[in-house]
Formats: sequence, structure tokens, C-alpha cells
Amino acid sequence: MGWKAIARYATGTSHQDQKIPCQDYGNYRIFNNVIVGAVADGAGSAKYSDVGSKLAVETVLKYLGRISEYLQKRKHWWQKISQPLSEQEAKKLFAGTVKTC
Repeated sequence: MGWKAIARYATGTSHQDQKIPCQDYGNYRIFNNVIVGAVADGAGSAKYSDVGSKLAVETVLKYLGRISEYLQKRKHWWQKISQPLSEQEAKKLFAGTVKTC
């Protein structure tokens, strides 16, 4: 079965009134039949927060892509992670990603 995903974000009415771009960003990647999504809510009061939110999402997905490639070369590790992560495993992966990126 192939994965399907949608990433959507929209400019709010207050941003439209102020003529500033959408500050939010979301995207996803599929790594060996595991779909990973990332979202960032840009700070509307910060200059270039639209750029920052996109940079944050793309950096995290790129980092996770490198982890995926590394694990695929070590099949016994990839088989373990290709199953749904426990809550504790997901928190550990998220914390490590935030710390590294």
C-alpha cells in the first residue's frame, strides 16, 4: 500500500490585512515505508519567521533522512524502527532531533 499525505498551511486574515506572508510551514517525507511529518508555527511578531519555520521543518526532515539512510544500511536496526515507536521511543527520538538540529 502506498502512503498518501497532505501538508497544508494558509495565511490568516490578520496576516492578509497586514500584507505579511504565512508564518507556518509543514512538510513530510517517506523513509522506507515510514511517513514522518514536521510542522512549525512561526512567531508572527518576528521578522522572517516565515523563513525560520520553513528552515526548521526542512532541517529536521533532512536530519531524519540521514538517520534513515544510516539505519537502512544496518538492517537489524531498521527492522526495529520500522515498527510503530512506543511513546518513550518517540519522545527520545524527538528530543534527540531537537537537540541536534
